[in-house]
Amino acid sequence: MAKFTLDERIEITKAIADYIIDNSSSTRKAAEHFKISNATVSTLMNELLPKIDQEKYFNVQSILNGNKPKTIADEEIKQRVEKVAELIKEGFTVEEITNSMGVTINVINEDLQTRLPRISESLYNEVKAIQLQNSRNNLHLGSNMSVEGQQRDENGKFTK
Repeated sequence: MAKFTLDERIEITKAIADYIIDNSSSTRKAAEHFKISNATVSTLMNELLPKIDQEKYFNVQSILNGNKPKTIADEEIKQRVEKVAELIKEGFTVEEITNSMGVTINVINEDLQTRLPRISESLYNEVKAIQLQNSRNNLHLGSNMSVEGQQRDENGKFTK
């Protein structure tokens, strides 16, 4: 940050704060917008902004705290993870769950792979076993498929 004078630092700090407030932006998005590092944005928002404008600082902090990733400590997230696990047990596919819950496949995968084991190891193991069986079933279904001019033997291997 040595390349900025104090006046420039104050001006960019105000501009970044306004951007975060106006767009409910994260520090990462603000950094991309202003073409500076995320660390610089964080430093300006946490160290300089409170000295410049307390009200803006509290508004920015409120937005940034709301942007933090949610964890299983958040009851809503915990309930979603448990719901995803129950839907898997009921036979729904991940794609069906993403469509019905309005979340991305990445969120569902994070729920199943990272959050679920922290909530319930036994439920995680149960879901993992179901997914493994589904994978085996899909492989078995695929073993009957032919490729142009080739067939598969009883082990699923291509014959010439």
